[in-house]
Amino acid sequence: MAGYTVDRHLGHLVAVEPSADDGAFLQEMVRRLVASCRRHGMSLADAREAIRAFEIDPEAAANAVDSVTAILIELGVSGSTASALAHAWVQTGDFLEAALGFPVADLVIGPPALHSPRRNPAKQSGSL
Repeated sequence: MAGYTVDRHLGHLVAVEPSADDGAFLQEMVRRLVASCRRHGMSLADAREAIRAFEIDPEAAANAVDSVTAILIELGVSGSTASALAHAWVQTGDFLEAALGFPVADLVIGPPALHSPRRNPAKQSGSL
């Protein structure tokens, strides 16, 4: 997550996580975004467009939404705001299909999609 640091005004950037899975990278992105917004005096609600996370598997996407919501609440964000932001940031769908419908990303964060056994049955069976 080089370059996605709290000293930068992350609320004014667009960071994309093309393969969110259950949210491991996304959780740290959220922590850093919250810290950056606080440091720069920006309302977190104004950072609604700062993260675009995609997950093709609906169950994993739901888990990512839940984990983001929990982290936001842990960081002192109200439940309703946390839920609204988590749902805005995490989208169920294929990043490659959705990529044309949003602004140019300042940063792309996360592991390559093929590293996830859920996305690559050959890896899951040990064929790779």
